[in-house]
Amino acid sequence: MSHKKSILKDAFLFSFAIILPVVVYVIITYYFVNRINLFDSFVDVIMMFFKLFWFGGIILVPTSFFAFIKYRSPFSANQKNIEILEKEGWDRTKLLNIVYVSKGVNIKSVRRSVRQTLAILNKNLVTYNIEIVTDLPVEDYFENEISDNSHVQFILVPDNYTTQNNALYKARALHYALEKRNLTNPQRDVYHLHLDEESQITVEAIAGIHKFIKDPKSHETVGQGEIKYNAHNYGKNILITAIDSIRTGDDLGRFRFQLKYIHKPLFGLHGSFLLIPDGVEKDFGFDLGGRGSITEDAYFALLASERGVKFDWVDGFIREQSPFTLSDILKQRKRWISGLEMLAEDPIISLKTRLPLRINLILWEITWLSILITLINMAIGGSYYPAWLSYTAGFLTGGYISLYTVGAYRNLMDLNFSAIKKVYYFCLIFLLVPVAAFVEAIAVIYALLFPMTTFEIVKK
Repeated sequence: MSHKKSILKDAFLFSFAIILPVVVYVIITYYFVNRINLFDSFVDVIMMFFKLFWFGGIILVPTSFFAFIKYRSPFSANQKNIEILEKEGWDRTKLLNIVYVSKGVNIKSVRRSVRQTLAILNKNLVTYNIEIVTDLPVEDYFENEISDNSHVQFILVPDNYTTQNNALYKARALHYALEKRNLTNPQRDVYHLHLDEESQITVEAIAGIHKFIKDPKSHETVGQGEIKYNAHNYGKNILITAIDSIRTGDDLGRFRFQLKYIHKPLFGLHGSFLLIPDGVEKDFGFDLGGRGSITEDAYFALLASERGVKFDWVDGFIREQSPFTLSDILKQRKRWISGLEMLAEDPIISLKTRLPLRINLILWEITWLSILITLINMAIGGSYYPAWLSYTAGFLTGGYISLYTVGAYRNLMDLNFSAIKKVYYFCLIFLLVPVAAFVEAIAVIYALLFPMTTFEIVKK
């Protein structure tokens, strides 16, 4: 297939993934609303109240659709950036310092990630250094991966290491790595790429970073890009695959909106595929204290933003792995919600900076109810709701599901599956969205009733 046809095919499929859930839910929502007299029954009175949850996506959906429409599918831009990288080559004056942080338990994931990343870096002649930062000794497990590679450094965090503000968990390890670096003064041409233990670099990510750091302003701008969840065993647990599809869709929607259009981390930031210039990292560090150690990435982002640091989108994507079990999914979501709740309530950061996150958290904690209310409405055979509100609610609920279908399409598009298998998985994920939303609901309730106070490791 020609390059032009590939772009057109991708544009069509990307648009289809966006539009399909919206059309389906507008029809479903409107069809099951009987336009009868207001409050015809007591059930109508109750349902009128609960249908307010249909508007839980009032920020998530419009911001995501803005990004989907304005910036479209990233496929074309990624291919263009690869062509530029092949033509220009990596700027050898720019050092990419890749930081893997791990407890040291999930050794297989880290080894697989480092092996894949080294292959991409070496193939594209990137000037790089890799730091593997762990709480447990792991160097002996990596003999085959590094082959005496002098650009790979193992950093073992001492058991007795403490920071001034008593940072914990990943934040503590990141701050120790920062203190251990030989570069004592901020280096204009050094960029730290923070990755999770299962993160795998792609040529698309390298090409996007190459483009990003060509900008003279990049030495004072924090960047982040798309994360796909197809690095390993994609579809093995189809429900978990469906649940995590929303994360990729959210990257290309709400996160791309805030970074590429607003240039502020209004809703927080991920701790992976996070590109931080050396000067910015040294200015802020990761000594965020205990409260900031549950979601250290979002704390770092809001602190930096409040002090004037600019944020932007990095083209390209990396690959990661979903948790293995539903139990680990619940732990992961619980940590996010608990950590972001702490951040949203922390007076160290101004209310003006925290307010968008606070509003987003409230809506996150109720958005899943929109699907539940739709299903109840269908089960009882419909109930009163004004037609224009029905269409609006259908759009918002369908738009929420679009995040799943866009994510599913992006994760499937570059896997070595047959077309039939890709269609099968896409359809299955679409049908499983109500179940996925139900699991997310359990995680929200779990986090609100039993807030997390420690950083629990999940298997990947």
